[in-house]
Amino acid sequence: MKIIDTHCDTISCLLDSGKNLYKNNIHIDIDRMRHYDGYAQFFAAFIDPVYYKSARQRCLDIIKKLYNELDLNSDNILLCKNAYDYDEAMKEEKIGAFLSIEGGECIPDINTLELYYELGVRCIALTWNNTNHIASGVMENNPEFGLTDFGREVVSKMNELGILIDVSHLHEKAFWDVVRVTKKPVIASHSNAKSICSHKRNLTDEQFREIVNMGGYVGLNFCPAFLADGGNAGILDILRHAEHFLSIGGEKYIGFGADFDGVEKLPEGICGCESYYAIEKSFLNYGIGQTVISAIEHHNFERILHEYL
Repeated sequence: MKIIDTHCDTISCLLDSGKNLYKNNIHIDIDRMRHYDGYAQFFAAFIDPVYYKSARQRCLDIIKKLYNELDLNSDNILLCKNAYDYDEAMKEEKIGAFLSIEGGECIPDINTLELYYELGVRCIALTWNNTNHIASGVMENNPEFGLTDFGREVVSKMNELGILIDVSHLHEKAFWDVVRVTKKPVIASHSNAKSICSHKRNLTDEQFREIVNMGGYVGLNFCPAFLADGGNAGILDILRHAEHFLSIGGEKYIGFGADFDGVEKLPEGICGCESYYAIEKSFLNYGIGQTVISAIEHHNFERILHEYL
């Protein structure tokens, strides 16, 4: 089994806790990722609101922590900046590590985007839940607010540099503004279906179809609150969201973005990155074919890598 997961907050947790990436008691470590035939993970520099006054420095500190862990574990994990690096990691039987940012508060100006690109950042979520100087976050209550003028510059610069635009935490108004501005497909690295669970963080069918029409990607999120109304969820709830997206054209456009180490609890039956075996077994038992499962596990995002990175 080969896995690509497009979102976790593990490095932020390691920085704050003093734990290491090789072996720990949180959701992701190298020791567990090594048990797959191939594994690639997007590690997000999450800009928690408590750091907004020093957001740029917080982002750089998280990136430095990832680089330190990569140096310590170079026999097992490789920083990937493009599809070639990913292919090399898989050939060398190493874990592929991609770098992303969650929250545009750390982007005070366009030049900073170039700095992040040079450091290896290849995906940025423009907001977290809050509204910032780039766009309105998903918890914004003002429906007239969307993408700012600076936000339009950011989207265009990300297109130019080759940084994926992540819409997972955007208010719906901002989502449609981004769609109108971007020249390249967007991804929702860790989002589910609002038709299945009504949480604000989830995507409407219209939004999902637009991502599909653009040739983008949606990673299924394992946060119980985004899986089931009421917040009690298990593996079968992940299946429900996958089946819904498959039913509206998502066979080539969905994958996993579990949000490991970014959620307070996980669905019943999920412990961490080792649980993808249990998820595959459940999908097979409920009639999802192996070809479709493999597309969800890695092929669909490999397309994004080879076309856009």
